[in-house]
Amino acid sequence: MTESEVWETVRAHTRGRLVVVVDGEAEIFPVDYQATGDQVTFLTSPGTKLRALQANPAVVFEIDGADDLAQSAWSVVVRGTATHVRDDGALAAATVNGLATSLDFPKYEVVVITPTTASGRRFRLDSAHRDRIDDHP
Repeated sequence: MTESEVWETVRAHTRGRLVVVVDGEAEIFPVDYQATGDQVTFLTSPGTKLRALQANPAVVFEIDGADDLAQSAWSVVVRGTATHVRDDGALAAATVNGLATSLDFPKYEVVVITPTTASGRRFRLDSAHRDRIDDHP
């Protein structure tokens, strides 16, 4: 994918995965997000994820998808720096712009990922071997 296609894809979706380092180990968290320009914004609550971001703001953000009918798939990876935005207008601006969470409890902490790199690829799925994917150890 070109960089333009990467960001078009990121802006077209709202759920991804965030990779952070917790106690020296990589951890992955699902997040609902919004992309504007070339930044990714998500809401979170105080806890492990937010503490990890404050201790080490280097993150990896990933989204992917597949179209079984078209036998194609895609994957986008954004590497960057996460910033916990603490100004009073950040939450209001994020929610006014449509950022929400799919969980049944509110999240009030705004985090913005500023990318250092963004890449993506599209690939064809091999329908002849597709049923064997889960057979691999």
